Amino acid sequence: AYDTGDDSSIISCSTKDWDTMISWIKERIMLKGLTPDILKKMWKKDPHSDAVAQFIGSPSTRKLLVAFDQSKKGSNRLFITTGSLPAAVIQNVKDVAYFLRHTDASIHVANIGKQINFGTVASIQTAETVMKTMEKIYRPLVFEEKQWSQGTRNELLGHYHRLCCSFTEGISKMKNETQLYFPPLSDVHLDASDTDSMKDLESIIIHWTRQIKEATNSHASDEKSTLLEEIDFWRSRCDNLSKILAQLNSVESKNIVQVLADAKSSYLDPFNEVSTHIEGCLHVAEVNVKFLSLLKAPCEELAITKVENMGSIMPLLMNCVRVISEHSTYYNTKDRLGGILRMISNEIMNRCRAELFLDSLFAGADTCSLIARLEESIACGLSWKCLYDRVAHAQVVMDDGSRDRSSWDFESSVFSQLDAFLQRCRDLIDLCTGCIQFSFSIGIHGGSETLLEFGGTKGVDVVNILQEIQATFIMHLGQLRKLTYDILDVRALQWHDDFNKTKIVLKDLEVRFSNAINTAFGPIKCVQSGVHLLESFSFLSHREAIKNCIEEKAICVINLFVLECNHARKEFDVHKRNPPIRPGEPVAAGAALWAESIKKSMKTSWDTLCFSKYNFAEMSIVDAKGAYDSILSSIEAFQDNHYHTWVDEILQAGEVTECLNKPLLQRNNLHECNLRQMIICNADDRLMSLFAEAAGWERIAEPKRFEIPDIYHSISHKRTDILYTYEQVMLVIRAYSEIFAKLSNSECALFADHLRSFDKQIRPGLSKLTWATRTNIVDKFVHSCTQEAISIEHAINKYMAAKDCIRRACYDIASFVMVKIDGNSVYHEGDFESQQINHRKETTESMSAANLKLRGALAEMHTIFKDSTSSDVRNEWNAFVSHVDQALERSLLKAVKSSLTEISVCICGSSKSGESRTLFSTRLFLSNDNRIEYRPSLIELTHSLNCVSKELIKMTDELSRPLDFSNHERLSDIDPPATSLSYYNKISLDESILGVLVQIMNGMAECTSNLKQDITSWCDYKALWEMDKDSFMRRYSKAEKQLKSFDKDISRYQTLQDRIEAEDTIRFCSFVKVDVSALKQTLTNHCLEWREKFTDLLHHRASAQLESVKEEIDSLIAKFGTEDKPGNITRSLPDMEKNIDSVKEIYRYLSDVGRAISLEEHELLSSLWSGWDCLQKKHKEVIELVAKNAISF
Repeated sequence: AYDTGDDSSIISCSTKDWDTMISWIKERIMLKGLTPDILKKMWKKDPHSDAVAQFIGSPSTRKLLVAFDQSKKGSNRLFITTGSLPAAVIQNVKDVAYFLRHTDASIHVANIGKQINFGTVASIQTAETVMKTMEKIYRPLVFEEKQWSQGTRNELLGHYHRLCCSFTEGISKMKNETQLYFPPLSDVHLDASDTDSMKDLESIIIHWTRQIKEATNSHASDEKSTLLEEIDFWRSRCDNLSKILAQLNSVESKNIVQVLADAKSSYLDPFNEVSTHIEGCLHVAEVNVKFLSLLKAPCEELAITKVENMGSIMPLLMNCVRVISEHSTYYNTKDRLGGILRMISNEIMNRCRAELFLDSLFAGADTCSLIARLEESIACGLSWKCLYDRVAHAQVVMDDGSRDRSSWDFESSVFSQLDAFLQRCRDLIDLCTGCIQFSFSIGIHGGSETLLEFGGTKGVDVVNILQEIQATFIMHLGQLRKLTYDILDVRALQWHDDFNKTKIVLKDLEVRFSNAINTAFGPIKCVQSGVHLLESFSFLSHREAIKNCIEEKAICVINLFVLECNHARKEFDVHKRNPPIRPGEPVAAGAALWAESIKKSMKTSWDTLCFSKYNFAEMSIVDAKGAYDSILSSIEAFQDNHYHTWVDEILQAGEVTECLNKPLLQRNNLHECNLRQMIICNADDRLMSLFAEAAGWERIAEPKRFEIPDIYHSISHKRTDILYTYEQVMLVIRAYSEIFAKLSNSECALFADHLRSFDKQIRPGLSKLTWATRTNIVDKFVHSCTQEAISIEHAINKYMAAKDCIRRACYDIASFVMVKIDGNSVYHEGDFESQQINHRKETTESMSAANLKLRGALAEMHTIFKDSTSSDVRNEWNAFVSHVDQALERSLLKAVKSSLTEISVCICGSSKSGESRTLFSTRLFLSNDNRIEYRPSLIELTHSLNCVSKELIKMTDELSRPLDFSNHERLSDIDPPATSLSYYNKISLDESILGVLVQIMNGMAECTSNLKQDITSWCDYKALWEMDKDSFMRRYSKAEKQLKSFDKDISRYQTLQDRIEAEDTIRFCSFVKVDVSALKQTLTNHCLEWREKFTDLLHHRASAQLESVKEEIDSLIAKFGTEDKPGNITRSLPDMEKNIDSVKEIYRYLSDVGRAISLEEHELLSSLWSGWDCLQKKHKEVIELVAKNAISF
């Protein structure tokens, strides 16, 4: 048997029979693209054969579906299932093969063809395919069933025929024709007496009547219909009515009509009425086709013609319409003729819409081309309306009164849609101009659009505003792109609301764009910037409001130019009598050049206006030209006047050749000091002025206006040599002046020998060499002078470097801090002295190094003047060395004073804050001889500060004076006086130093007084350490004090301990920090000792009393057995109870004060309580026994 799984209901067959039945199924699978070879290749046992075996062998499985998916190239798939195919598979396949089981009977090789129906259906069903499926599959399954009763069968047939009528009508409508349903003859009994058959035929004839009415009354003309659609409609209507007549004249139709006539059906008369009307409708349709065919060729040509060429076809269309209106019996009415014109208008609109691609508008590409096509569409529509107006007017004029004159006088509704379309085009043009306006592109550069750039202080703000405008417009354009309707469809009335919003947005963007223009032009102060902005914004001005704003700014730029002309006129009028000539410029040519600069500035602005890409208004340019010509004429007149004045002056002066015989140099005797007599150039002023004036007039570059006189040409050949000599002479003068600029009067005296050598070199230029001397001789002279200047400058630089080194050394010495006091450190005993010793050692080494550096600089400087034999130079050098010695002394004094001042500030406080700084730390403690003392002591602190101050001043004794060098190193010829004081002696006797030392000592004294006074505050606790504790406690023990006295004394010492602990552990007194923790600890220990002694005494007394009470209780208990009279014991019980309470109270107090109780005492206390209880119990028993005996007695 074929293995089909675990289903026990599957029948069992031989393997051969299974293969035969599976092959029978495979042979009947007919799908598109699935050839037998492909099927054989793709067939697999699992799952394909298993699914077929499941369908054949299981009576409960009623269907088998097969699909072949070819949607993916190279991966075809075969689906065989007894269930439902996946939705994804149904979408990808074109058809599905099916196999259906009739009954639950078992299937074998002999009956497989009878038990299974098979076929192929489309995956997407239509009415036609469903109709075929019903006829081939379901009709045999239903109506060949023998078990139905006649009534049930007739009712099912009625429903089946009505369903087939509906399917037939739906199929015919899809084919744009009318197909009448004729039932099969086997299903209908043409017998008038058969009531069920008559009902079915009547329902069919009713359906026919309705179909014929729809065919004769239908009309395709509506508001959006075109003329070609109208022609197609009438042609298809002719064909449809002809087919209906043919169907009505068929034998089947006549038989049905005859049977209904015999049965006298009431539904036959309406049918006959509509049947006779068909022939008339067919005639009308044929006539309309005949006349409308005149318009078919022009309309077809119109449908393929470009919009700009449609005007050539419109007259032919209008003439055809006139022919139809004259000769057609159907289209000779006003409404129908208006319908033809409306349909032609729709044809024109459709053609225009075909060439309008709004995607370019939303994509921002080729918007200008879209505007051109929109304008062509508007022109085409207007030309069609104008053509109609001419024809309508001509028709009225030519009308002879034989018919209604108003036949061509249509209502506005004929062109209402065309007018709406033209307005829609205008709206889109407005939107396109907005797109161009607010895209801010200036063209394509390198394949990408570039945004205009704006400079200036407002450039960033303008760009930000434009970018915000662009973003707002793009956002709104994106909203228009998302519209769900066709914008060019004039029936989409939502456009009016959407476009009104767009107009509001565009108006707002225009205002914001105008504000951006105003912002950009706000800081404009020159014509060039204004013209640049006009050119930039002119590229962006496409809407009328923006253009008007740009024109206003253009007027502002013209006014700015006129204002510049007025300012230039004012400046010219103010300075023309005394022109602002720069130093070194000639008088006449300099004034002309100044005027030329104003002229060039105005010419630049004027050229910017004239050659601008922006087209200014002619009237405004005329005003600007008038202002420009006025200032230009005044400047030229000014220049001509100065030119003629200069020419007259040089002609009157005569020849200038004798000016060349002057020496090159001369002395300037303005300085009183002979050593600082400067040299100046001895060039003739007339000659140099002539050269300068000629050069200035040549710079104006107008040779025809300003010709150089002949007197200049007589010497112009020597101009180059003279100017070269002038430059060489100025080199010598500058070198000479630079040397003197570096030296003071005293330094000039120090360099007297060097300056005399330089004067010897320049002596030929003061006498022998003239301006006529050859340039090679002048070069030799200048070379020797400059070499000497370089040598002297080298010596001066060496001197200045050494002097700067001495100054830095003195500054370094003055900045040394000879005492080291850390910022937040507090020095303990011995720390301050050790730190200062180390610091003094480091500072002494640094000061010695600085002194050595100073001495080396002096030695280096001495090499410059050691060979001098002049006594003046030697005297000046000695004065300089003395000055250095004094400077070094002042630096040391400053260093010592600043260091001592730092100590004084720490001790006495600064002059601003008045607060001292904590410098030292000391401890307050109780000595062995019971005295309160400081450690370190106040004397030790004072001695430490005195030593540091003295050693600080003594550091200056390490430096030797420049005048005290050894003989072979001596830099001065002055012998030091035998009684001269050292730096240490002089500084230590200085009044300012002594004043600082006095401040330090006063601060120390004040601090010492305060510290001594602080000791007295601790004298309140003298009794703690001065009183002998043992002798006091012996006296106290003999006094037999009560518990309250003990509590009072212990509390008193506890209070003293709390007061001591509440005292500040750290105290500050001026610059000293006092640590009293040791003293506090000592006093606290004394308090604890006193408390301990009191508690010891109390504890000792309590212990003795405890033992006494315990012994007494034990003796009383013992007496109860021997004493005959209990009265004595009873009288002693109250005293005993008081003693017990007293012991309790004492031990409770000892526990409260933290006194430790021994284990033996605890046990004794416990036995005391138990003994007392026992005593009371025995006493009670005895009393009761006595009372009982007394009663018995």
